[in-house]
Amino acid sequence: MTEEWRDIAGWEGFYQVSNCGRVRSLERTIPVVREGYRWRRIQERVLVQQALPKLGHRIVTLQRAGIIQTLLVHRLVLTAFRGPCPIGMQCCHFPERDPGNNRVDNLRWGTHADNVADRRAHGVQWTRRSPTPEANAKRSASLKRAWAERKRQEAL
Repeated sequence: MTEEWRDIAGWEGFYQVSNCGRVRSLERTIPVVREGYRWRRIQERVLVQQALPKLGHRIVTLQRAGIIQTLLVHRLVLTAFRGPCPIGMQCCHFPERDPGNNRVDNLRWGTHADNVADRRAHGVQWTRRSPTPEANAKRSASLKRAWAERKRQEAL
């Protein structure tokens, strides 16, 4: 796959994202108001991505004219190459579940239910509940019994 670069929405002329999941700063000249008025040249470079603790998603910090934003790389890639997020959708890492793999062919817009199904298919469960239907049925039956017992006690 050859690397293709596209502008990041809202950051045109400052930053670009590639279909391989990398983010770069574009070459530009900015005014610096310290000890008089000077110009500073920013060289083009690929930005270092940090990983969010626990989840492992990659983030980058973008800045211009006093505006600083920390953004998720997978959302930048999807927005640049697949368009803005449709209403009711979220980013899904599929077929590979690795949150550090931000290649465009590993990302898609999907529903929350799609994301949960992908987590179960890959054996990744982030909630405290057991992912098996049998365990959930047992828990549900236990709650129903406790509710019925409480109602009986209140009736007395």
